[in-house]
Parts: sequence; C-alpha cells; structure tokens
Amino acid sequence: MTKLHGRDKLTIMYTHCSKCGILKHLDLFTNDKSKPSGKRPSCKKCDAKYAKRSDVVARRRGPRYVLIKRKHKLKMYGITSEEYDALLVKQNDLCAICEQPETRFDSKTGITWPLSIDHNHITGKGRGLLCHSCNVGLGFFKENIQILERAVKYVKNFSF
Repeated sequence: MTKLHGRDKLTIMYTHCSKCGILKHLDLFTNDKSKPSGKRPSCKKCDAKYAKRSDVVARRRGPRYVLIKRKHKLKMYGITSEEYDALLVKQNDLCAICEQPETRFDSKTGITWPLSIDHNHITGKGRGLLCHSCNVGLGFFKENIQILERAVKYVKNFSF
C-alpha cells in the first residue's frame, strides 16, 4: 500500500465517526474548513439524527422556554408582566418606531419572538417595545440623537 505523508491511502479515505464509531468513507462526512482534516468528526447520518432529536426537544420546550426568557428580561428591565402587556396594548402589538409587528421568529420552534423591551442603557429603565430590527438599529447608532439626526438628513438627501 502506498504511503502519503506517513499515512496509508486507506486511512486517508476512511475515518471513524465520532458519534457511532463506525469506520466510514470520507464522502459520508460533511466538509468543514475549520477542522484540520477538512471534515466534520461525525458522519452525515449521525448529524441528521442529532439535528432531528434536538429539533424535537426545541419544539417541546419552545413556548415554556420563551416564557422563561421573557420573565428574565422583564426582571432585568424592572417591569412586570402586566406592564409589558399594557405596553403591548398601548402600541397595538406594534413596534414603537416602525409601527410594524415583530417578524423575527425562532426557526426551530416556529414561534415569533416577542417585541424587545427598549431601555436606556445608562439608567436601565424600559422605554417601550421595539421590533428586533429597530432595537438593533438604535444600538448601532449608539442611541446618539446627533448621529440619528445626521442619518435622517442623509437618507432625506438621497430619497427620490
């Protein structure tokens, strides 16, 4: 058998799956440039089994997980569940900036994310509810009014 860099061709063409332990041809492994071997350590079949199982677990825990996450966020920003619901009613379940409903959803559970609690980063006090896009946009502008005004001026200059 011919040797390539101290390893025989058989070793290079086949490897053991890290999950099932079976020796398999490299074509049965997904490419992964971050790995020295250029392949994932587990085979495609085991990866598919694992993905299905974790998908089922995510769906099963979905709504409960969202509620737990919401409670944590409410506590973090010092508002009660009732205050959050009151803001939702006041804003008609829409973002306070773009006046659109939240469109971001969890692809594993299929659940639409709740509107984000916008808050002052200095005081930590909640201000209103925003969709993910507007909330991230404010963060990118560092909540700086001068930068936001310049952005508005810029957009107005190039609007049709």
